Amino acid sequence: MTHLPQDETRAIARLPGLDIEIRHTPPGPGSGERLSVTLEAAPALGRLDAAAPLLFWTMLAQAAWTPWLALAEAMRPRLPPPRGTEG
Repeated sequence: MTHLPQDETRAIARLPGLDIEIRHTPPGPGSGERLSVTLEAAPALGRLDAAAPLLFWTMLAQAAWTPWLALAEAMRPRLPPPRGTEG
């Protein structure tokens, strides 16, 4: 098992043919916050059309990021409309 800094958060998902690891490290003195997403895929050449690798990776990225983008939208603060624009 790898040694993690005490304040680092790590989440791991293991799917058939795909491992996803997300690490979050809060900012330290003089440094910024760090978020790392690692995808490790085993090739499934029987199900993947060799002529469309870009499509495969695009769909994989979309599937990985969709839940995070939905969460970010849900957590976005709702601001009142600017003054002078009300009916």
